[in-house]
Amino acid sequence: MRKWLKPLVIATTIGLTATGAAGPCLSQDFTVTAISSRADAVSGGDVLVRLTAPSQSRWTAQLGGRDVTSSFRDRLALLTDLALGPNVLTIRAGGRVRATLDLLNHPQTGPIFSGPHQAPFVCQTAANGLGPPLDSRGLVRVEDLPTGIRSGSWCR
Repeated sequence: MRKWLKPLVIATTIGLTATGAAGPCLSQDFTVTAISSRADAVSGGDVLVRLTAPSQSRWTAQLGGRDVTSSFRDRLALLTDLALGPNVLTIRAGGRVRATLDLLNHPQTGPIFSGPHQAPFVCQTAANGLGPPLDSRGLVRVEDLPTGIRSGSWCR
């Protein structure tokens, strides 16, 4: 190899290795997953999610347009106040979208996967010793449930 060509090849190789095309952090995968439920079966407006990202990466998280980056601790986040219906969690790094998670939030009272509620619904909470219902869906206060059900001992 010619004397002047060898240093040029070495310098070019070092330069490409040091800078990289998009930087070392941005070339790796980002993934975000729901871990408290399936992403399409969220209920009650909150979900626990896990982010997998390069260790030294700088990223931001947005849920429906609001910044939720500060909700993450050790790449885990309890996201709250989800809107009913579809929600999108977006992870950005280096000015680009790196991962998204489509979440479907259902009412806490359902239905989630079983189909529409029974209609007409006949509430029998009072007839079963649970007191009058709180609403038309037959909800009762937890305090009105028998002690064994509240403590879990009734099921054992």
